[in-house]
Amino acid sequence: VDIMTNPDIGQYYDASGVPYTIINDNKTLVGMVGANKIFKALIGGNINVQY
Repeated sequence: VDIMTNPDIGQYYDASGVPYTIINDNKTLVGMVGANKIFKALIGGNINVQY
């Protein structure tokens, strides 16, 4: 979502920088994150992911 076009969404999630990833309305990742970090956030943080 472009928060410049939709500032109400940016204010709702308190997004002040980009990229800002929101997962299931409660988990947030700020900044450039790799696929493994997003995957760990989706399935749980206690799992070690290797490629």
